[in-house]
Amino acid sequence: MKRNVYRLVYLIFSVVLVACGGGGGSSPAGSGTSGGGSSGGGSSSGFTIGGSISGLASGTSVVLNNSGGDSLTITANGIFTFSTPVAANGSYVITVATQPTGEICTASNGTGSGVVANVSNISVICSATSFTVSGTVSGLTGSEQVTLLANGGNPVTVTKNGAFNFSTPIAENASFSVTVGTQPVGEVCSVTNGFGAGTVANYSKVNVACSASTFTIGGNVAGLAAGEQVTLFNNGANPVAVTSNSGFTFSTPVALGGSYNVTVGTLPVGQVCSVSNGTGSNVSANVVGVGVICSGTATSYYVSGNVSGLTGSQQVTLLDNGTDPTTIASNGSFTFAAPIADSAGYDVSVLTEPILTTCNVTNGSGSGNTTNIIGVNISCLPSTGSVLSTFLGSPGPGVPSGNIIEGIDGNFYGVTDSGGIDASAGGEYDEGALYRITSAGVTTVLHSFGNGSDGAFPEGNLIQYMGNFYGVTYSGGSYGFGTIYKITPSGNETVVYNFPGGAAGSAPTSGLTVGNDGNLYGVTTQGGTNSVGVFYQLTAAEVFTPLYSFGTNANDAINPAHGLILGEDGNFYGISYSGGSSNLGALYQITPSGTESVWWSFKGGGSDGANPGSPLIKGLDGYIYGTTNSGGSNNNGTFFRITASGTESVLYNFGVTSNDGKVPAFLVIGSDGNFYGVTELGGAVASGTIFQITSNGAEKIVYSFASNTGKKFGLIQASDGHFYGACGSAAGTGGEVFKF
Repeated sequence: MKRNVYRLVYLIFSVVLVACGGGGGSSPAGSGTSGGGSSGGGSSSGFTIGGSISGLASGTSVVLNNSGGDSLTITANGIFTFSTPVAANGSYVITVATQPTGEICTASNGTGSGVVANVSNISVICSATSFTVSGTVSGLTGSEQVTLLANGGNPVTVTKNGAFNFSTPIAENASFSVTVGTQPVGEVCSVTNGFGAGTVANYSKVNVACSASTFTIGGNVAGLAAGEQVTLFNNGANPVAVTSNSGFTFSTPVALGGSYNVTVGTLPVGQVCSVSNGTGSNVSANVVGVGVICSGTATSYYVSGNVSGLTGSQQVTLLDNGTDPTTIASNGSFTFAAPIADSAGYDVSVLTEPILTTCNVTNGSGSGNTTNIIGVNISCLPSTGSVLSTFLGSPGPGVPSGNIIEGIDGNFYGVTDSGGIDASAGGEYDEGALYRITSAGVTTVLHSFGNGSDGAFPEGNLIQYMGNFYGVTYSGGSYGFGTIYKITPSGNETVVYNFPGGAAGSAPTSGLTVGNDGNLYGVTTQGGTNSVGVFYQLTAAEVFTPLYSFGTNANDAINPAHGLILGEDGNFYGISYSGGSSNLGALYQITPSGTESVWWSFKGGGSDGANPGSPLIKGLDGYIYGTTNSGGSNNNGTFFRITASGTESVLYNFGVTSNDGKVPAFLVIGSDGNFYGVTELGGAVASGTIFQITSNGAEKIVYSFASNTGKKFGLIQASDGHFYGACGSAAGTGGEVFKF
């Protein structure tokens, strides 16, 4: 109800602006310009405040403030003076209000009080933005040391385990590669997480692991019958097959101070083999005295069973006693290649299982066996969803209004367009919240929207950029037309920009996208010169610029409500629910400078989709994919592909059967290379589905939602391999985050 009131106020305010000839912004008063310094003793009107600036890059500018009031824009190095003098015995505080692009400026001698003469010794020094590269070293022993290089230079010598830091930083958006220059004596060091590109923050994840010199483990086999072989393991791995009475050596050495344990994996037919001198620790030299003696007769038995529940191209990999990996690609019987010895035990386990599928083992273990084992059963079933966190409206998080994301700390974050808590007043704003959910399901409201001039009703997807969370609100802010906000992981919020309506845009409903230049880009659904939305840029210094007004060209996209994706060409691609030649939606390309062109107009009518309802996604093949809410042969939506030349192909029409999904949205690419998404309707109880679809349009339903779920938002595949998503309740009063 409150959200409808906001939108009514927005419409009334828009009418008033039009009636009054409004819509344009006004320039802030009090802006100064750079100029020369002055000297002398001042006058009754006060004393001048100034100094010099150096290091400012050509073509850039920096804005200084004096005591938060007098503003001065400087475009070149040299002398500057604020236009407004300071009264006798007054004070001054010089701060940098707006940083130049790609640089950081700092002021020295910038504060003073009891002014009795002109001030001209303020120094502002600008330098390029740069970031440090650091990490940790482990495994060094004794007095050894390792020398590391960054991009082939900038050497740093590390003499003990722990943190290290390269002395020379790298420039913003540059790349780095950390390598080992000089290895320690008797050790080998390897680098992981040592490469990065497009750097926009300090990087501290370089890991250098050093290990001591290594030694081989080997021995001799005796008594092996002709034509037979015995398979040996060291520490349960690194199998070596010996086919004659001779020496053997394991291919993987053991580190200095390590241990070894040689065992028999596969026996020769009709024989028993025993190991002598097969274990040891604190290795400091090559081991050559392991003895394997085969003699007598022995009976070995095979472990086998049956696999069921695999579909399509799915496969499952099994282990017996932690070894002998066996991959099964179809339902039916299987047998492990390596038999077990007479009276030995077996233990069958699953090493890898298909995505979105759980494979369970029954009758999988036993001991003292004297016959072949044939009853192992592997049953594979689609994974079942589980609720990670359930929340209602105020004072909880409320109803989800966008996709969740996995933060760099491993927790999940998202926004709602209702709920939230006013901790200071003991009540609720009920205008949305940003929440955090741990992997254990512990939910915390980090920020409640709607206080004073804060934004209200956050929508669209969050992004984590430079460690902080960025997003948009549909309304609220200083003008009531929405905001761009920044929230730290601890929940401290800053309104970065207040949409003023008019040419600068209003009512954003989609999140921000990071461009190749490190700036943020987004769209609004309303505002602009044609009142149907704008494309805008927010620089890393948080300077806002509207770049394009939708509806400018014939058959243009209008009211773009979904986020942008960044193409391989550095341009952005997006969709609008309406607009285009048939007013059923359009897919457009727009450059970072704001040049837009419509690539495809959706036509509906059975052969094409209509009204695309979620963001596009870039496939592994470089093509762009997406879904429409309606249209297609069944008028229940489509899955489509757009080539680099702008040609569209409908790959799948939803609603083929009564249980098929209907009204698809929000695609994500799984680790298996297939697309996964949700539908609002269809499925076993007509409350929506999770579907899998290939790049060729082969679709299947992997989960049907229960009847008590409301609007659904897109999936993510988290670092643990599971899919997570958010959905509202059927009553519209709350929601949940689920795991699949």
